[in-house]
Amino acid sequence: MIATTQRAWWPLAVPFAIILAMALVVGMTVSPLEPALFLVLAAQVVMAFLGFVHRPAWLLASLTVGQLTSANYMVPVGGLQVSTRLVWTMAAPVLLLPYVARFGLDLGPRARRLITPMVIFFALTLLSNAIYTDPGYTFKYFRYTAFWLVTVFLFPVLAREERDLKLWSVVVLIAGTISGVLAVMQHYSIWRAWDFMVSPITRSGFGNRAPGLAEAPPQLSWGLAPIIVVLIGVFFLSSIKGKKAWCMVASGLALSLGLYFTYTRTAPYALAAGGLAMGLFFAGRLRREFLLALLLVGAGFWWYTDMVGNRYDRTSFTEDRSGATRMVFWQAGLNIVKANPVLGMGHRDYESTSLEYEASISPYYLELFGAGNSLGTSAVHNDFLNVWLSFGTPALLLFLFLFGAVFWNFVEAYRRASSPFLKGLSLGGAGAVVTYAVNAFLHNIMDSSALFFVLAGLSLALTSLAWKTPEKG
Repeated sequence: MIATTQRAWWPLAVPFAIILAMALVVGMTVSPLEPALFLVLAAQVVMAFLGFVHRPAWLLASLTVGQLTSANYMVPVGGLQVSTRLVWTMAAPVLLLPYVARFGLDLGPRARRLITPMVIFFALTLLSNAIYTDPGYTFKYFRYTAFWLVTVFLFPVLAREERDLKLWSVVVLIAGTISGVLAVMQHYSIWRAWDFMVSPITRSGFGNRAPGLAEAPPQLSWGLAPIIVVLIGVFFLSSIKGKKAWCMVASGLALSLGLYFTYTRTAPYALAAGGLAMGLFFAGRLRREFLLALLLVGAGFWWYTDMVGNRYDRTSFTEDRSGATRMVFWQAGLNIVKANPVLGMGHRDYESTSLEYEASISPYYLELFGAGNSLGTSAVHNDFLNVWLSFGTPALLLFLFLFGAVFWNFVEAYRRASSPFLKGLSLGGAGAVVTYAVNAFLHNIMDSSALFFVLAGLSLALTSLAWKTPEKG
């Protein structure tokens, strides 16, 4: 039966693959887009097509790969520029209706504690923007929140079986590995790899920091770090052996090297925190050995970076302009919070408003590396502070609660799941939430991608699958 199925499948797949490859070559030749951007967009379209004709999990893969590569791409439609977020938001009802009609809107046993505070959080963002910004910007940011909610809903509705999440995991791992390999090639200038970037302006703004297939080096680090943590969880708990295990080791190496060459200093802290959070849930000897290995790798990393003296060696906020500007931004942000503690000041005007608080910022940080000149030119570089000053204290508390709810969903799925793969994916997801949180403390991730909401949706899908099996005593 298996052989018959394979003979029936390959005659269709091989011509399709040949035609697709020819179309991609022709498309790259005639398209005005950068070759890398064309390929990642084409890959998303192909995966979306496979989602309709094969398995809906391909749609989840398409969405996630988009957030890892071209999250902020604007699609030209009839002379207008439409974000891919808006495209997904508009397409969601079409994607969801057939499955909701057939199975009902079953988001899992832990959906209420996540969806309810999320909706309230989004309502507060809408209220704050409506009061302190204009209707146009309020609607624009509402589209962001609609996309985030769509992302959360899609996972439990479209990933109804373990094999759906296996397919999604493999595709995400392959995409991350390719991006990591490309980052290594960019670092060593192999085969003109610097010419193969999603955004050609990246190198002028980031020097030798490799972006891989992401829009910039920090974005690459935000995407690769959670993938590495999840890969570790699956590797240790799913009992994979043989060639598959070696493929995972090779992928992990490519991901790690790609992450390293982004020279994003939050990356090692994020990985360490995510690995520690995950390792604490390992049992017995595995926990001790894993935590010891984590300690040794961390010590070796810091010894090496101290020896070579690269960007990772500058860990203090006073050692370069990047760190000093964060201190300036944060002091301005905290002063804005003091003046607007309840509903914030809206999401739009931090840059211009921060200039009004220059006198309250430490002169030391204003003068250090000329960091004061950056005030008013960039966002606050801290997702938690950004939420606080934009939408107020109740919104911040809900935001923190959402992190806790997503983390605990993963932990519960890990404890209840009977499948080794689901256990590994769940525990890796818990570590990925911690990894994301550390990165979010020093960057503006939520304004750039929906990775947190990908994790939130994944946590609902995993709890749904874990609760389908009887709980062990």
